[in-house]
Amino acid sequence: MKKIIVLTNPQKKEVKSIFPSLVNWLEKKKIEVSVNQTGKENFKKTDLVVVLGGDGTILKAARLVVPFGIPVLGINLGEFGFLSGINVKSLYSTLERILKKDYYIEERILLTAKVIGPLSSNKKNNSKFFFLSLNDIVVKNASSARVIKLKVKLGSKQITQWVGDGLIVATPTGSTAYSLAAFGPIVYPTLPVLIITPICPHLLSFRSLVLPAGELISIQVDSGKNVMLSVDGQEEMNLGYNDIIEIKQAKKKLKLVCLSGNADYFQILNKKLKWGKR
Repeated sequence: MKKIIVLTNPQKKEVKSIFPSLVNWLEKKKIEVSVNQTGKENFKKTDLVVVLGGDGTILKAARLVVPFGIPVLGINLGEFGFLSGINVKSLYSTLERILKKDYYIEERILLTAKVIGPLSSNKKNNSKFFFLSLNDIVVKNASSARVIKLKVKLGSKQITQWVGDGLIVATPTGSTAYSLAAFGPIVYPTLPVLIITPICPHLLSFRSLVLPAGELISIQVDSGKNVMLSVDGQEEMNLGYNDIIEIKQAKKKLKLVCLSGNADYFQILNKKLKWGKR
C-alpha cells in the first residue's frame, strides 16, 4: 500500500487528537498521506481512503470515492454509526491487519437520481441535477402543512399516486436510516433491492415496497409548491410541478473494508437498536 487519503469531519473534537498521530504512524510505514484532498487527480493513485467520523462523513466520502473504485475504511467517532464499524480504539491494530492484507471487501449499492423537467431544463449546467446516494433519495414536503401528490412508476408500470408528506427511496444500506424512522423494513445491506417507504401517507394502506434494484423508479411531482429533493440528507434541490426524478442503481458500488472477527451485521443491529433489552 503506497498512498492513503484521510477524510475527516473537522467538527468532531476527537479528530484533533487522533489525526496528527495517525498521519505520523502512516508516514513511518512509508505510506504517502493526503488529507481531505477531494480532487480527481488525488484519487487516481490512491489505495485506501480512511474516514474519521460518523456515518454522515462516510456518506459524503462515498459520493467522492465510488467513481474511482477505492476501498473505504470507516473509523467511528460518532455514537450511532452503522457504516463506520471500526472503533477508534482499534484503529492501529486494524491498519496493521490491512497492511498485511488481512481483510475483505463488502460491496454496497448506491442510487443515482436525475431530475428532468422545467426547473432542470431552464438551467445551463444540468450536471447539478444528477445525484449519487448511498442511503436514500427523498422527495418530500419542504415547508407547507399540506400533503403532496407523487406519481410513481417502476419501469413502464404505474405503481400508484402517493399522497402524503413524501417518499423515501432507500438502498439496503439506507434501510436503517430515514426509511426505518418512517416504519420501513430493515433489509440486509448486500441484497440487490431498493425500498420505497411513504412518509406519513394519507391512506394507512400505503406501505413500504421492496423492489428489484435493476429497475428504474420514476417519481413525478403532481402537486404545485414546496416540494424538495433530498440526497442522503446532505444535498437538496427544490422541485416544481411535473418535475420527474429518475432513480436507479448506480453502475459502481461502494467498497467497504471489513475485518473478520469484528461485529457482524446482526450484532451491530442488536447493539445500536438495543434489541433484546428490557
